Amino acid sequence: MRTRTGAKKEAQRDYHAAFQAVQAILLKHWNPLGIKAKPGALNGYEPYVSQVVFLAKTGASAADIAGHLAHLESTQLALPKKAPGRPARCKKSGRAVTDHFTELNLRPIEIRRATLKDRKIWAAMRFELWPEAGLKNLSAEVPALLKRRRFHAWIAMDGGLPMGFAEAFVREFANGCERQPVAFLEGIWVQKSHRRKGVGRALLKHVEAWALRQGLKELGSDAYVGDRLSHRSHLGWGFDETEKVVYFRKKLG
Repeated sequence: MRTRTGAKKEAQRDYHAAFQAVQAILLKHWNPLGIKAKPGALNGYEPYVSQVVFLAKTGASAADIAGHLAHLESTQLALPKKAPGRPARCKKSGRAVTDHFTELNLRPIEIRRATLKDRKIWAAMRFELWPEAGLKNLSAEVPALLKRRRFHAWIAMDGGLPMGFAEAFVREFANGCERQPVAFLEGIWVQKSHRRKGVGRALLKHVEAWALRQGLKELGSDAYVGDRLSHRSHLGWGFDETEKVVYFRKKLG
């Protein structure tokens, strides 16, 4: 029987091994600055290695990782937007990372972009989050949502079974946010059997990465006043509570 300390040490060893592997992959296939360093040695890419490890372990696709690396080049490394060889090296690096984690069976959470093929399972999960809207209406909205340039959605899968989803939209403004426009978390939901296992946080990381690629600096969200579970989740994900609003209505005529 493993002790809590033993499990923690094992997790640390696993993370260190994953970090070393990704560091070597990025140094070999990505390395936009042309740094000459031996695998395992400090090379300046360490902060980005941690990000890629997290994306890979939470089911990011090769394309997602490639997009993240391209974003890092233009923002964190201040390289030209059309730097020579960028698409090829980012694509190759993304594929190498996902192949490595797949071979070692280290990708327990698969998170991918939602498509029209996911309509049935996606609508069912949307209904769990917004039952008052009705399953038929929530399903009917899907095609139009996917056509909106400022909309994006993700689905979390476990062995081919859906376990959660997240939706985000670029709004012109959002209460409590200072920047305009702003990314907004329109909805996030996780199956009860998979809660408190990092699925919500993993979905949110994909939302954040997408928002950053749009050049956005803030992510807004909301929750019903009485939904304490959602409040705790948001705080745990790093959100700050900004304001509470009570809506009123008066019928006329």
